[in-house]
Amino acid sequence: MIAITLTTLSILLVVGLALPMHSELNGQFMRAQRSEKDVLRQRAETLARLGRIEEAIDIYRELMRTDSRNVSHYYRIAQLLPARDDAEMLLEILDEALAYQPGQTRFLAEKGRLLYLLDRKEEARDHWQAVINQYGRNRYTYTAVTNAQIQAGAVDDALALLTQGRVNLGDSTAFALDLARVYAARLNVEAATREFLNHLWQNPNMENYVSQQIIQLAEKTEAYEPIEQQIRSILQVPQPPPGTVLILSKLYLNHKQYDHVVDLLLENEPEHRLNELTSFAADLHKEKAWDQAAELYLYISTHSNDARRITDALLGLAQTYEERLIQEPDHETLGGYFPGNRFLAVDIKPTIEGTRSLEMALSLYDSLSTLLPRSLQAYQAIHSIAEMQLSILDDFDSAVRGFQLVLSESMNNDQKLEAGVRLVDAWLAKGDTVQAQQALDSVVRETRRDTDDPLIIFSRSKIYLHAGNLVALQKELLNLSGSALPSDELYNDGMELLALMEGNGGTMDPMLAEYMLGEKLIGQHKLSEAAQHLLSIRDSDSGIADEAQVRAVQLLRIIGKQEDAQIMMNEFLVEFPDSPWRPQVLTWLGELKQYHLLDPMSAVPHYEEVIVLHPSFLHVQDVRLRLREILGEGS
Repeated sequence: MIAITLTTLSILLVVGLALPMHSELNGQFMRAQRSEKDVLRQRAETLARLGRIEEAIDIYRELMRTDSRNVSHYYRIAQLLPARDDAEMLLEILDEALAYQPGQTRFLAEKGRLLYLLDRKEEARDHWQAVINQYGRNRYTYTAVTNAQIQAGAVDDALALLTQGRVNLGDSTAFALDLARVYAARLNVEAATREFLNHLWQNPNMENYVSQQIIQLAEKTEAYEPIEQQIRSILQVPQPPPGTVLILSKLYLNHKQYDHVVDLLLENEPEHRLNELTSFAADLHKEKAWDQAAELYLYISTHSNDARRITDALLGLAQTYEERLIQEPDHETLGGYFPGNRFLAVDIKPTIEGTRSLEMALSLYDSLSTLLPRSLQAYQAIHSIAEMQLSILDDFDSAVRGFQLVLSESMNNDQKLEAGVRLVDAWLAKGDTVQAQQALDSVVRETRRDTDDPLIIFSRSKIYLHAGNLVALQKELLNLSGSALPSDELYNDGMELLALMEGNGGTMDPMLAEYMLGEKLIGQHKLSEAAQHLLSIRDSDSGIADEAQVRAVQLLRIIGKQEDAQIMMNEFLVEFPDSPWRPQVLTWLGELKQYHLLDPMSAVPHYEEVIVLHPSFLHVQDVRLRLREILGEGS
């Protein structure tokens, strides 16, 4: 038995184990080789970073010899010798590389580039032609050579070579992308556009790339019209390249020709490409091209067989009517009173006259909520209706019912939480802190959120503010600083409010309590009453008097009482000459005179004071730009 076992073992060692052992040793040897090359490459990179260029080049030259199939070693050297004066040395190194790889097309093309840079242009042309003569059956050779020619500045040579290549290969559409780049370099936008579309014909999956190139060409050359006409002419042929309509639509979108986008898309039978139409509708929506987005949303909803797509389109349609209601300011307001702070947000959306838009939005949302009962989209529609009732219509009772419905019935936890937070706001707008607290308790139960979740603390803090319990409010804000991450917007918002309180007398200061009563009135959407109340604080000796007046001015501007706001700002500048809010009031006053009173010259002294006396104001550079707009570039 022992003899048999030994014999068997011998056979296994010879037949079965010898090859794996050899393979393993060979693998270890190869890994050692690769490791040595990696060490050398990393050493060269380190030397290059340290500025020891010659030593780095010596290592790369050694790697070119020992690892000749890897062309990257030469190109790393080329990166270290980018100047025209380095071309002679680089040519010598390239000849070394060609000695190791005599048929490497990229190296052969590169040699012509270096010769051209050394002003040996005829020699470069003869060399490139020799490369084409020897290796021209491979299309890549033409691409490699023309890329080198373009890099060298021999654009005319590249164009002639590619044209010759089409003849040599008998393919009238060959090298379309290369030709497009050459024509783009020569600023021949019509020819470049034509060749980009020829490339698209051969490569339909490159639609996004081609559209980006054409848009960049239009922006770089400011030649939108000839490019648009060229694409239009190509669309007239019996079978234009697939995707041409979408490319032209993207060009129109980029140049804000929104009507053209919709007309072109709907003229070209897009039923089979509803994905693209949905994307364009969303892009138009982002651009606030409400009518055009609505037209596409409506088309999608009536031509799709996909219930999800139809629902999303109808939601988008409803949103276009809702969002066009919101009045956009005719200019950007610089700075503000704690801009973006959720604790101090004014929960009222200024709207333009547009009862039809309001009715359409409400009707569409209502239809969706009944068409798809108990669906994600239905509860989203109900939430949107409640938002409009709260922030536009001041219909607090209806808003409460809508948010409560989403909170209690939706199966989506994020929807429930969002609705619950707004339910608390709606109860506070009604002036009922008891119901607001009960609603918040429901949110915790329904969403299974911890009571120290930042959003729960946020809502609880607002309840304490409305209840006038500043001690509890301060405690919650301190709690928020421990529960929210510093990167969380709520963390920063809470710390701003806490700093406002602690910097103005603290929780026992009666004037701070009066100020918070103003914030409560704002939460109840009583902006005029809140402004009057806050203005009454300015005659006191309280440290918060200046902030109260700034807040009041903000409210007067929101409700359209610009003249009253102007009077208050002028009085502020007299009463609070040293207030840290002074540059903000000066900026607002300048804006009012520049944009509302249309008297930009009267805004100049206010802007100049900001620039000269308050250089650390956050928006001082924007103020400087406005001053230049008024006085001219030399100011």
